[in-house]
Amino acid sequence: MIVKDCPLSPTSKLAHDYNKKREKLYPFFDYDYQEEGVFERRQKELQSRTYQRQELATVLASYHKKLKYHDAALHQLEKLKDDNSLIVVGGQQPGLLTGPAYTIYKALSVIQLAKEQEVRLGVPVVPLFWIAGEDHDFEEVNHLFQLEKNKMTKSKVTQKHDLKTMLSSLQLDHEVTSEWVRSIFNGLPETEHTHDLLSIVLELMKRSHTFVDFFAEIISWMFREEGLLVLDSAHSEIRQLEKQFFVKLVEDNQKLQDNFIQQATELERAGYGNPVEIDPSNTNLFFVENGKRERIVKEGHLYKTHRKFFTLDELKMVAEKNPESLSNNVVTRPLMQEFLLPVLAFVAGPGEIAYWATLKKVFNEYSFKIPPLVPRISLTLIDRKTEKWMSDNQISEADVFSNKMSVLREEWYQNQNKFEIKSVSEQVKQNVGKAHEPLRQFADDIDVTSVQLATKNLEFLLSQIDTVSEKIEKRIRNKYESELNKFDEVESKLYPLQSPQERVFHIFYFLNAFGEDFITRTKELNLPSDGVHKFIYV
Repeated sequence: MIVKDCPLSPTSKLAHDYNKKREKLYPFFDYDYQEEGVFERRQKELQSRTYQRQELATVLASYHKKLKYHDAALHQLEKLKDDNSLIVVGGQQPGLLTGPAYTIYKALSVIQLAKEQEVRLGVPVVPLFWIAGEDHDFEEVNHLFQLEKNKMTKSKVTQKHDLKTMLSSLQLDHEVTSEWVRSIFNGLPETEHTHDLLSIVLELMKRSHTFVDFFAEIISWMFREEGLLVLDSAHSEIRQLEKQFFVKLVEDNQKLQDNFIQQATELERAGYGNPVEIDPSNTNLFFVENGKRERIVKEGHLYKTHRKFFTLDELKMVAEKNPESLSNNVVTRPLMQEFLLPVLAFVAGPGEIAYWATLKKVFNEYSFKIPPLVPRISLTLIDRKTEKWMSDNQISEADVFSNKMSVLREEWYQNQNKFEIKSVSEQVKQNVGKAHEPLRQFADDIDVTSVQLATKNLEFLLSQIDTVSEKIEKRIRNKYESELNKFDEVESKLYPLQSPQERVFHIFYFLNAFGEDFITRTKELNLPSDGVHKFIYV
C-alpha cells in the first residue's frame, strides 16, 4: 500500500487551527500533543493520582469474558493492574457493523499510540475504546450507506424502539437484524471474502443481546490480536465505580455549569461558534429508569425530569445508592472518563476536538487537566483500478474533493462529441422562423384567431426541433454512457455525498474488497496521528 498526504481540510475549523497550533487556541487546552515531551509530562501528572485499577480490571474482565474474542484483552487487563499503567482512550457510539469507517480508524489510532508510548515511557500503556452505550439516540446510529449504481442509499434496521431507551438497554431483534445484515452483504460486490465475512458477522450477532453487545463483539473480533479493551459506558458495574464522582457532579453542579458556559462563551468569542448547546438550566446529567434516559434540568432549587422531581439531597442520594440511575452527557462524560481512567491521551475526531475546547475550566475545577488530544487517523482508500483511471484521464484527487467531477465529466463529453447539435438546432429554428414569417403576415391581415393559430403553429414546429435535437443528443450520450458513469463512480467512491469517504462508507465495504487482513496491513503502515488526511492506494 502507498500513502500520500492530502490537503483535505478537516470538517471543523477549530480542528484545523488546533493542528496548525494557532495561538488563540492555547487558552482552551492544557497540552499540545505535538510538543516534545508532552506524554512524559502527562505521565508525571497522573502519578500523583490514584485509581480503582484492581476493581476496574475485575469489572472489565467479567465483561470481556462474555465476548468471543477476549484472550488478548485479558492480557491487557493484567497490565492495567500495574500501578504505573496508563490508558490511551478513544470512543464512539455503537454504530451498526461499527458504523462509518472512521470508527475503526479511531480504534487503530488508539492501538498505535498505546504501543508507541509503552515503548517510549517504559510502563504498560493499554488501548481502550469507550463505547457510548448510555446514548439513547438510536436513529443516529441506525443506518449504513450502500453504494448502488453510483448512488449512496441509506439502509436501516426496521426494529421498533423507544426514543429514550439507552443503546445498552436496547434489545436486538435477531430475526430482523439477521435479515438486515444479509441485505447489506447482498448489496456488496461478490468477492472471495464475502461469504466468510457474512458468516462471522452473523455468528457474532447471534451471541449479542443488545446493539452495544453487537458492536463490542465485532470490534473485539477485528482487533482480537491487539487486545483492544472495550468499555460500555452504561455498564451497571462501571456505574458503581463512578458513584463517588457522580456525587461530586451533583454537589458542584451549578459551579460546573457556570464554568462550562464561561468557557463555551469564550470559545464563541474566539470565532469558533458553539460546538455544544448552552442551556443554563442543564445539569449535564440524565436520569435513567427502566433503561430510559431523560435529561435532568434545574428549576430553582429543584432538579427535574419529565416525570420526577428531586431536591439536591435526594439527587445526591441517587448518586450514592443507585448510580446506575444516572448518566453523563457530552460535558460530564470526559470528566467521568478522567476520574475513572489514567488517561495518557484521548484520540479524537475533528468534532470531538471542538467540544473538548469548551471543557478546560470544568476540568481545572476538579484539579484535572484536559489530556493531550491526539487527532485520529483520517483516510481515503483508493483502489488501483480507480487510481489508474484517474491517471489515464489526468484527474487528480484534488479535482474529486473540490467537486469538479461534474464539470470534468461534461468537458470530457464535449471533447468526444463532434456533432454540433445545439448550434445546428438553433440555425434550423432561425430558418424555420424566417420561412414561417409570410404565413404569420397573412394571419395578421385576417383576424386575431388566425394570428393565434399561426403563433401556436410556429411554437409547435420549434418545440419539435428541440425534441428531435434532445433525442439525438441523448443517443450520442448513450454511446459514451459507460465512460461518463465512471466519473460518477469515482466521485461516489472517493467523495460520496460530498463528504469524506470515511464518514459514509462502512468498514465491511473495504474488508469485502481487500480482505480481512486489510486492517492488519493498515496498522503496519504506522500512520502518524498528525491531523493530516491520508490517501492510501490499496
